[in-house]
Amino acid sequence: MKKNLIFITTDHQRADTIGMIQNGKEVTPNLNRLAAEGFDFKRAYTTCPLCVPARTALATGRFPSRNNVVINDLKNIPEITKNSKTVHEYLFENGYDVSHFGMQHITLKPSLEDRVKFKRILTDDDYEKICKRENIPLFGVVEDRVKVSERHGEIYEDRQYTGSRVS
Repeated sequence: MKKNLIFITTDHQRADTIGMIQNGKEVTPNLNRLAAEGFDFKRAYTTCPLCVPARTALATGRFPSRNNVVINDLKNIPEITKNSKTVHEYLFENGYDVSHFGMQHITLKPSLEDRVKFKRILTDDDYEKICKRENIPLFGVVEDRVKVSERHGEIYEDRQYTGSRVS
């Protein structure tokens, strides 16, 4: 019998956000409970501090500099990702039921949804609908946003991201 595997990739998640309390409310109660019952990796690193390149690298096993996904750009997908097989594909081809819940910001051509027959998939579009239904701010509160300058080649883009401010 095959073991179950769960990969959890959240948006703007850092170690210091597990157990976080904001405005007197526990921010991620289910993740906190899962973390308390699971493994705590003290030396886990990302290939890139930006979510799209990091997710694409995790999915393909290729560094952002090798697959050319180095900024949070979901529109201009590099051709090089055509030859990058994902962990999702390997698992599906080996008889696993594969589902995806959460941000799908994995930049590939063809798309992840076109590569794998998911048993169930809920993406950020579904999250947006849930936030509207539950009256939850979609992008966090403005006070928590931090300006980040991203560079891709000669292009610089300023973006606003939510997260804890570093003093």
